[in-house]
Amino acid sequence: MSYPSIIPSPWARRTGLLALGLATLLPMLAGSMANMALPALGQAFAAPFASLQWVLVAYLLGITSLTLVAGRLGDRFGRRRLLLGGVALFALASLLCALAPTIGWLIAARVLQGIGAACMLSLALAMVGQLVPAAQRGRGMGLLGTLSACGTALGPSFGGLLIGGFGWQAPFLLLVPVSLLALGAGMLGLP
Repeated sequence: MSYPSIIPSPWARRTGLLALGLATLLPMLAGSMANMALPALGQAFAAPFASLQWVLVAYLLGITSLTLVAGRLGDRFGRRRLLLGGVALFALASLLCALAPTIGWLIAARVLQGIGAACMLSLALAMVGQLVPAAQRGRGMGLLGTLSACGTALGPSFGGLLIGGFGWQAPFLLLVPVSLLALGAGMLGLP
């Protein structure tokens, strides 16, 4: 599928960059905040450490198994459509994580969250070229790279604060409205 080289208006470009930035930041936050939740999850579910590790591994399996496939599916069915679908799945899976009544439910929801994250990460990078002029693509890619690193670095601190103040569900709940913001911005600003 070929994509037009029409550059959107400045407002649409900023809104689209917000969507792509959040689509890069959120998966990294989700991965690094969950590390901080393991002790609280162990208490809440009375689960052994081996089961708790699957909360992290399930997310990574979702991301790694679909990252390459997501790029190809985006080329075939539309990058915007698949990116927005990934954001919606990520938001739903984050809510399912927060509502998890058992460790098995949480692990299954983390797989879904990882699948949504794979679509978000791979297609956000692919869409920068459609969103910004060629002279500014380096800046756009740099912005996404910076947000990815920030998500990884800030996740443990935010996760620890949220869990300490509001319980293990808080990091997952935080991801829901921010994901919905990304979804709205993407619907408005992505070509």
